[in-house]
Order: sequence, then C-alpha cells, then structure tokens
Amino acid sequence: MLVPLTLSRETGRRSAEAMQPFFDELARWDALEQELVREGLPLPLEHRSSWIRDIGDSEYRFFVARDEGSGSILAAVPVRQQVTRALPGHYHAGASRFGYRQDLRGLRTILGSLREWVSSDPRLLGANIELFEPDEERRGQIDAAALSLGYERASEPHRYTRTMRVDLGPSEKDVLGSFGASCRRFIRDPAKKGYRIEPITETRWAGRMHELFVETLERTGGSLGAPDWTRLLAFGQEHPTLFRIVGTFAPSYPDERSLVAFASARNNGDHAVYTDSASTRRLVTTVAVHYAPMWALMAWAKEQGCTWFDLGGITHGTQGSADPVGGISDFKRRFNGEEVQVGQEWVYAPRTMRSRIADGVRAAATLVRRR
Repeated sequence: MLVPLTLSRETGRRSAEAMQPFFDELARWDALEQELVREGLPLPLEHRSSWIRDIGDSEYRFFVARDEGSGSILAAVPVRQQVTRALPGHYHAGASRFGYRQDLRGLRTILGSLREWVSSDPRLLGANIELFEPDEERRGQIDAAALSLGYERASEPHRYTRTMRVDLGPSEKDVLGSFGASCRRFIRDPAKKGYRIEPITETRWAGRMHELFVETLERTGGSLGAPDWTRLLAFGQEHPTLFRIVGTFAPSYPDERSLVAFASARNNGDHAVYTDSASTRRLVTTVAVHYAPMWALMAWAKEQGCTWFDLGGITHGTQGSADPVGGISDFKRRFNGEEVQVGQEWVYAPRTMRSRIADGVRAAATLVRRR
C-alpha cells in the first residue's frame, strides 16, 4: 500500500502531521532532500532547497510518497504555486522535470494527490506536469498513469520534449574525440584568436550578461523574461558543484564589454543540463564563441560525476528554415549526441467558470500582444 505522506517511524502509524498529502515548509523539504541524496536518487537542481530558496520566485508545496511497509521514499516532487494575472486571487500549480528515475507507483500516487488538490481548492485553476524521462518504457507508463487519472496532453508545452544526449562516460579525450571535426575546430578557435574561456563568478558581469541576453532574444524572436543574473552568479559562487556559467572573453579582457558570449549548466545528479546562453554578433573578427563554453560545461559536469549531458532541447528545424531556433539545433547536433525523446506535458484543469474566465483573459492578452 502506498501513502502520499510521511510516516511516523516511531509508531508505524500515520502521524497527525502526516495526514496531509503535501506540506509547505521548505525546512522539511531540505531534510527530505538529504534523504533522497542518501538513497542515491538524482535530484534536479531546480528541486533542491538551495535553488528554491535563492532563485525560486514562487511559493511551493512539496509532495512525497513513501512505501507504507518500509517507509522508504518512492517519489518526491516540489510543486510551484504561480499566481495568475488572468484572474486575481487565483493560481496554477506546476511541476518541472517530473518523474526522472523515481518509483512509478509513487509517481502515480503524487499525480492523484495533485488532482485532488486541484479539485478541492477553488483558487487553483489547474496543474501542469512537465514530464522528464528519457527511458521510453518508463515514460510510456507515466503517460498512461496521467491519462488514466484524467490529465490531458498540453496543447502548448512550455518545456522541450526532445534533446541531444552526450555520453560523458568515456575519458574526456574520448568524449572530445566523439565530436565532429568542425565542432572540435570551433572549440579550439577562440584560443587561437586570443580569446579566453573562463567561468563567470563575479556579479560585476551581470549587466553585460543582460545586454547579451536581450540582443540574443531580439535575434531569435524569443519572448522569455531575462533571468536575475546577479542572483544566479551569487548562487554559482556559493554552490560551484551545482551550477556553472562559462564565458567567452575577447582579448580586451577585463573590459566589461570583452564578454561576448556565455552559457550555463545545472547539475541534476547523474546528468547536467545546458540552460541559458547568449552572445553578440558585433565582433571585430570572425570567431566561434559558443562551442568552447559548451565543451567547458561538459568537462565541468564530468568532474562532478555526471554520466551524460542534456543539451537542453532540440527542434526539427535547421539554419535558414522557418524555425527561428533551427540554427541553435544545428549547433547542438554538431556535438554528435544521441537524439532522444525526454518528455511530455500533462495538464489537469477541470472546466469551471473560473477557468473559462481565466482562459478568455489570457487569449485576449495574447491577441493584443500579437498586434
């Protein structure tokens, strides 16, 4: 029998504190995180209490399912509570990188608890589950569980569903040798032209990073809000084994504008994932600015014990196609990783009058932005 709560080990019964299927206290999640690490379960960085405390911009509820007999953790998930501007006083729930290498029975229990939460709280308009599981059989089983519990596939997924997976198991020399010849040449290119590739740790670079990020969004047509680079740099200083930002610096270093590109990665336990990056095309010479930082991030991930590297999503498009990020996908393919399906997004949102109003407001706002 499974229970979506913490068990009292002293009595072998459900404690009064554990009768709720979730809890809100970050301190309790911190203790649970240590238990997950001891049991060898990989923990995405955005699930760690340090990230939630220092970087997270939402309130959270934490779900845990244990085996009633042994008390061991089967699955545990932090769930964001995001306020919606479409309907004041209401919010959505969201779980990112859900399911990876956790017990299927526990995941089903948590999906059921999330559904009950949505159904019982009139202010909660729905729950969005961003599944992350490269194993096709396990992913299919989680999909089936979500479908049986009334979840629907998201019509507009927020996260990527396919990625390039680079094996970090071989020696660093062999990993580098597995890349295409042009990729290796691009990795060496900056150093030959007097550029330097270094981790970015000082917060004084935050302003320049913002400039590069805005320029990149204008070039690719993106609409994401800029991260708080100062907070991310501070987090990387405090947790150098969990988060890394690497920059490409022009020969004019340490001038502020010498930073011409950067990329970041998060340590998710047994793998790392490439996240934010940006660059300028206003260069005095032609130089490949992105390949060397990416390779530096892979080498860092390997040092931390990661066995593979997630290149952070890939599309079917290529350079010059209608896909605005097709060139980025071409860039990732040059690292000769294995292209894998990793996810699906599921939504549980009962059709209530409140949800219909919120949907109408969001649709109207989207129409206005497109004009």
